[in-house]
Amino acid sequence: MPDSAIEIVEWFKNVGVATDIIDITMMSYLIPDSVTTIEKYAFSGSRLKSITIPDSVTSIRHGAFEHCWKLEIHSKNPTPPVCDSIFGEIDGEDDADSVRYFYSYCTLYIPKGSYAAYKAADGWKDFGYINAGM
Repeated sequence: MPDSAIEIVEWFKNVGVATDIIDITMMSYLIPDSVTTIEKYAFSGSRLKSITIPDSVTSIRHGAFEHCWKLEIHSKNPTPPVCDSIFGEIDGEDDADSVRYFYSYCTLYIPKGSYAAYKAADGWKDFGYINAGM
């Protein structure tokens, strides 16, 4: 995560659930340890390029990162958070192609020793680039 990463605003820490982003122009987020769930479409349509997810996050809802192009996800959790499609819905072939694109061009950084768990987990196994060296 770059040094210029911006920490999520204070109220976000207290909610325990990521629901909507405050400023869709921010490029990097450090999710606080108090967050356990990232809700549906929480970062959808943002300019987010890099996000660090603490090991306190145990679930990520559908479409949380929809339309986040070339996103770097840094997951600190050795156990993959429960999720289905973090990049959105697949209603037709065009949508399926879009979702495949996101998985192909986004990078997932995970803790050492957790590669097998992420490659077996729904919502994570389709990433084209997985770096298990954190």
